[in-house]
Amino acid sequence: NSLHVACGCNASIEVVTKLLEVGGSELLMEKDRYEKNPLHILLTDRFSPSERNEVIKVAAKLISEGLQSQVGGEYGIGGLFNSTTNEIQAKIYNKWDDIILPALEKVKADLDINMYPILQAAIINRSPSAIIKDIVKHLDCVDTKDKGGQLPIDAAIRFGRKWNDGTKEIAEALALARGRTLVNTCTRHGLQWEDGLKCVLEEGGCKDIEERDIDTGLFPFMFAALNGTTESVFHLIKMSPHLLVNR
Repeated sequence: NSLHVACGCNASIEVVTKLLEVGGSELLMEKDRYEKNPLHILLTDRFSPSERNEVIKVAAKLISEGLQSQVGGEYGIGGLFNSTTNEIQAKIYNKWDDIILPALEKVKADLDINMYPILQAAIINRSPSAIIKDIVKHLDCVDTKDKGGQLPIDAAIRFGRKWNDGTKEIAEALALARGRTLVNTCTRHGLQWEDGLKCVLEEGGCKDIEERDIDTGLFPFMFAALNGTTESVFHLIKMSPHLLVNR
């Protein structure tokens, strides 16, 4: 369509905006014969250094409009992750630092980005750890819930994200945002012993295993028990057995 052509020619933000005004959000959803939507074309085609700033503006516009129109569904990030081939996705990831992250920061300035589960989308689409960590650092969305009520940490645990593969940064940022200890946060959300809780305690979290949750009054071992993480329960009680005594 016309938006595909414009993005392939690195058209200005004014041209892209006018095309969207005339053609509507349907233009964002259409794919060409190579399974690329307009945003994919923009991000996978070459451009000169002098065109970079304009490409960032256009990318931000496409992502913003795509988020509001749910292009690619709840976890599509406005069509960014609505790719059907690994080759296209790899090319998009290669533009992350140069184009996509600056574009997302522009979107954040103009749109309530916390309405959209961007971090969950990156987790579910199995994005590289560097991208997960960048989103945590720059977009401030660890407290954003998806339509199912799940936080990014829930998605990371559910999809088996390794502790050093971005889950650590998600958990630390969430603990800070909610004023809880890291041990409390991890047990509260059901992090398994070998999947990260062991690392938390080895890295200094032992001092917090006897601290009650600020909302429920529960100890970390109690959250672990509620979530069925039995190995975590065993180790937490072993470290502070006196917590079993009714005080």
